Amino acid sequence: MKHEDPAAGIEVPRVMAVLQSCGVELTTEQATLLARHAELVLEANQHINLTRITAPEDVMRLHLADSLMFVNLVEPLRGPILDVGSGAGYPGIPLAIMGYDVQLCESVKKKAAFLAGSVQSLNLPVQVHAVRAEELAATAPGQYNTVVFRAVSSLASLVELASPLLRDGARAIALKAAVTEDERRAGARAGSLCGMKPVDERRYTLPSGENRTVLVYERTGSASTRLPRRPGLAQNHPLG
Repeated sequence: MKHEDPAAGIEVPRVMAVLQSCGVELTTEQATLLARHAELVLEANQHINLTRITAPEDVMRLHLADSLMFVNLVEPLRGPILDVGSGAGYPGIPLAIMGYDVQLCESVKKKAAFLAGSVQSLNLPVQVHAVRAEELAATAPGQYNTVVFRAVSSLASLVELASPLLRDGARAIALKAAVTEDERRAGARAGSLCGMKPVDERRYTLPSGENRTVLVYERTGSASTRLPRRPGLAQNHPLG
């Protein structure tokens, strides 16, 4: 029986065209690595659940564009950067390919193993932490200048998870499809307990037409509650 190649259609010229159309400048070498990572994702996705987005054109327009379009809106993006809940590696691996100092945090062991294999295959200097963000914060507090989340949990949970990982003056960046006013207020309430404050919010539109929001929080001081809390509490019982 003939099996269709799931990665067929991830072509380097098309990767360059899609990203350049949304203001991302990149070299042929970077486009080649982005295409190779996308191929690895689609190949592995046949065995482990990495993404529901499997059409090559959608991977380029949704995963790749969404991983890099926000950068111009939040510059300077200072490292070390921690991508929490990295999953298939978006946005951490594209950011590393573009030259940023990135580490990945993924608690699902199969996904973390995929990420470790991918950065090795792509020869990227990226460390993969196969633990929850709370566990990493307990062993490596205040180590990062940027913590980024893409489509991971609520704002109240994210500011709590980010705070103990960040240095003073460092930033948490949340990439989300939509944000309600209730979620925004809950994020601000949690931030006031975690030594974090909202400092910026921008909107942009992907090449596929979907709207996205990038929200930026800054660590302004120590939390008034002890962080990190027990793993899982930030998501299940957020402070906000």
